[in-house]
Amino acid sequence: MENNTLQANKENVSTGTDEKQLVVFKLKNEEFGIHIESVREIVRVPEITQLPRAPEFLWGISNLRGDIMPIIDTRKRFSMPETQISERARVLVVDIDRVSCGLVVDEVNEVIRVPKNAIDNPPAAVKGIDKHFLEGIVKADGGKRVIMTLNLEEILCTNADKNTSGSMRYAGNVNTEDTTETIEEEQIISLKISNEEYGFFISQVREIRRFTDVTEVPNAPSYVKGLITVRNNLLPILDMRSMLGKKAWVEELSELFKTKIERCALWEKNLEHCLEAGSHVFDLESSEECEFGKWLNSPDALPGIMHDALKDLRSLHDELHKTGRTTLNLINVSLNEARRYYKAHVEKVKSALGSSLKNIISLIEDSLREEQRILVIETGGITAGLLVDSVNEVIRIPKKIIEKVSMVGTSTSKDLRGMAKLDNGQRLIMILDESSLISAEDVKLIEELEKSSAECSGNAKDTKKSSDKGGDKNKLNEDIELLEKLGAEGSSGSDTCKEEATNTGNETEKSEEQLVTFNLDNEEFGLRITDVQEINRLAQITQLPKSPPFVEGVTNLRGDVVPVIDLRKRFNMPPAERDDRTRIIITDIGGRKTGLIVDKVNEVMRIPGQNIESADKVVAGMIDADFVEGIGKVNDRGRMIIMLNTEKILTQKEVNLLGKLTDEKEKPKAKKGKKSSSSKKKKQKKNG
Repeated sequence: MENNTLQANKENVSTGTDEKQLVVFKLKNEEFGIHIESVREIVRVPEITQLPRAPEFLWGISNLRGDIMPIIDTRKRFSMPETQISERARVLVVDIDRVSCGLVVDEVNEVIRVPKNAIDNPPAAVKGIDKHFLEGIVKADGGKRVIMTLNLEEILCTNADKNTSGSMRYAGNVNTEDTTETIEEEQIISLKISNEEYGFFISQVREIRRFTDVTEVPNAPSYVKGLITVRNNLLPILDMRSMLGKKAWVEELSELFKTKIERCALWEKNLEHCLEAGSHVFDLESSEECEFGKWLNSPDALPGIMHDALKDLRSLHDELHKTGRTTLNLINVSLNEARRYYKAHVEKVKSALGSSLKNIISLIEDSLREEQRILVIETGGITAGLLVDSVNEVIRIPKKIIEKVSMVGTSTSKDLRGMAKLDNGQRLIMILDESSLISAEDVKLIEELEKSSAECSGNAKDTKKSSDKGGDKNKLNEDIELLEKLGAEGSSGSDTCKEEATNTGNETEKSEEQLVTFNLDNEEFGLRITDVQEINRLAQITQLPKSPPFVEGVTNLRGDVVPVIDLRKRFNMPPAERDDRTRIIITDIGGRKTGLIVDKVNEVMRIPGQNIESADKVVAGMIDADFVEGIGKVNDRGRMIIMLNTEKILTQKEVNLLGKLTDEKEKPKAKKGKKSSSSKKKKQKKNG
């Protein structure tokens, strides 16, 4: 094997007219080859984002240093049995007609040269492989090895007749204001801080971001968490808990655990006293009656992401009470037997319970970080990020239910625009006034922080750029390793150019898309914020008879009957247990308010237009899913967002059927109201 780069190999291909160079790889026990001029690079299996309703062989898409490309599971494409992805598995990045695609293979063997006359036509039939996928057969090592060369055009081609009316995908934004609505409403972003619910008018919030690492600022007030960089601008992060005079979230939850554990420790002490006394000195409560047990069954103060971690703890707590009760019963039979049982069973469960508690407490900080969000707001001429525990939902509420706050003498009242009372007064949302929350002194401080940090940030950026220019230029002895390294070495310059182009001028601001992002399973999707009317918690849903499987039913939204679609079912994804993070996104489909059930809503974010790839460009002809209108590239860690077109989630036939079923659901209500009115008139006539 010669020690040279892929580019040099390709140059040799063009000059060596009597030879062909093949990249040889394995699938199962078979060897295949691809002409080296079609192979751009070879990489390890990257992180892959799956697309809804894609063909089985299309594993998904991946972001390879800014280029989004489809990734094909070559085994499935060839109808071969599936296997675990091993350390030796690789992705061959191939270029066909200026379109890039990745092929997952079991392992790459070598790069070989073969005489052109050694390549024969493929046989009429090859077991398990479509003949059209093969270009030829190479017999190497004196006929001991058979290498099948592939026809990439056929492998990447599908029979899907793609509708090319792509221009219709941007056929205008949905007007989020209901023109028939007579009640004046306000749209509010609801958020949690401690056990209290607050809100901001949506017009005051530029975007909602996940909480990332911040750069701490020395000598800053305690409520200044630090600075982060957003699109090359410094954003100060202010801790809402500190501003409202509350304890840090980690500290608050740690104290909560300590209090609950102390109650359980008291139960254990009482059991030990019973053993020492040899009788039922205390009547021990069951796990359901125990305060710790009650809290474990409904841990309201904990973020939803931690609820799953409590399952083992709940089981161990139940077992502790069960074994404790058995110990008490054994005291009446034999005190020695009771003590033996206690040592063998109760102490074992106690130890496991203690370990589980320690593990959960150690997870608190990371779990909270997953839940926390940054609300980016503008006030007093500055932009700041407010760190909150979590964002609940986006809701519309009638203006008339927002009451002015008259809590004279309280420090909180000056920060409030008003108080919204929902659910017959059971739910209170304190609507914050961002201009009062961030005082003139705070604005001045933030401006000084930004100014003093700008130089440091600029110097750090210059240092990083100069260090990025260097790279590992050590030559490797194996052709395969050279192929794997090529992409990483050759792209740094072009990536820098892309970065500079992205940050030049004001074009980014003009072409930005603002998205509401959410999860289904492990994949992240996005809807334009103009297509989202509100975001609600999962409410009671009434099933519709004779409806398609993906229609969950209808829900009552302030008197309107709204059909609800289970997006998991619509996209042929496996079902999942719903929890307190499950949300219903209210949008407009076919001129009707429609709810979309999603696993959780992540954030509201902005993506520059140049970071959005058309779905047609990325997976042209591979998927029959017009509702995927683009792929948004987010710079951090290759994150990608599948952008959905709400008008294409259902076909016109399905929209008509859904409208008919929903209207039928509303009819009985209207008839019932009519009958009631008629009965009332008869009664009045009789009384008259």
